[in-house]
Amino acid sequence: MKKAVLRSALIVVVLVAVLSAAGCAYYVDGTDVSGYIPVTLTTYAYFDCETSVNVYVASEDEKERLTVLWSEKILPSLAAAETSLSCYSAPDEGAVARFNAAAPGERVEVDVRAYEAVKLCLRVYAETDGAFNPATARSLDLWGFTDRFLNGAYAPSKEYDRADPHSQLPEQKYVTAFAELAEKFDGVTLEEDGSGFYVVKPEDGFVTVDGVEYTLALELGGIGKGVAADEVAALLKENGFEFGYVSVGGSSLVMLANAARMTSGKEGLFDVSVIDPYNGGHYFRHYCRDVAVSTSGNYRNSYIVGGRTYSHIIGKDGVPYDTGVVTASLFGPSAALCDAYTTAMCVMGMAGGEASDFATKLKNYRYVLIYETNEPTIYTNLSGENLRGYAEVRG
Repeated sequence: MKKAVLRSALIVVVLVAVLSAAGCAYYVDGTDVSGYIPVTLTTYAYFDCETSVNVYVASEDEKERLTVLWSEKILPSLAAAETSLSCYSAPDEGAVARFNAAAPGERVEVDVRAYEAVKLCLRVYAETDGAFNPATARSLDLWGFTDRFLNGAYAPSKEYDRADPHSQLPEQKYVTAFAELAEKFDGVTLEEDGSGFYVVKPEDGFVTVDGVEYTLALELGGIGKGVAADEVAALLKENGFEFGYVSVGGSSLVMLANAARMTSGKEGLFDVSVIDPYNGGHYFRHYCRDVAVSTSGNYRNSYIVGGRTYSHIIGKDGVPYDTGVVTASLFGPSAALCDAYTTAMCVMGMAGGEASDFATKLKNYRYVLIYETNEPTIYTNLSGENLRGYAEVRG
């Protein structure tokens, strides 16, 4: 079946009921939230996407306190996370960029945020047998999914570049070499002592193609937005804001509690839906709170060559994944982990039920997998009453 190129992101949408009528008490967790005010603060300055906090406050004074928190702590936290975790930062400023610039065997000092992020990546890499791998930076550049291809000023500058990387496929020797390089991620080690935190690049963390050496490099786009969402949610809770949610890019969210009036039995819950990227409407909806939500899929940064869609998630073979998974969504305790796991589930795919088998084994998670088949197949451990309006997937 021919696949469509999706022009917009598969967005996780939070559908919020109307606020309680004035004077009509409405309680969540023993608190009368009927007079709470919804406040949304948004920035487009980080992670190349919209980041927002959507919070219910009890008064104008709390609204002012939220605004101060936003400017004095949340925005600096987002800026620090992007600098630390982005491979595009200057090496003297960003931890991941510094690691990428290091020679094989070099011990690189990093900040605690990057240290914990790499530790999480190593954990998920092992848990998913390499299906989640942040060491695909070279492959992402090879296939034309890094920033230099997106600014409108691209010109071939590397040995493997093509005149038009979105209509010409790369040479197999580079595909194979960069896939082998990514497999060396499990040789990355972590060190911590009284002087700081360190990530050590493996001695064999390089490959050579036609006499040119390429060293192991990381791209943490698979968890970076989740890390940021977790941090912002923690700041809200630490400062007494208990009602609302955080969204980074619309695909990495952390839900607190909902202060809007809902129908009986759903007090405090958000009505979360994932949009069908083909036809509009929603694949599914789920009532939830106190949970992170993440969605991954072949829905952006994609192009078609020879009738096949190539997207930004790289498979174990060094090629953009084509496993039959339209989208993978998880509800769980950490946005960063949900980001990593959904990426891995896309790579695992539908063959032999590998992705659904993995999702089933995750504890404290709820999942939805949509496979692209003649009759779209949906695997989930959500109850039927929380699922409705499945959309047909058309080629």
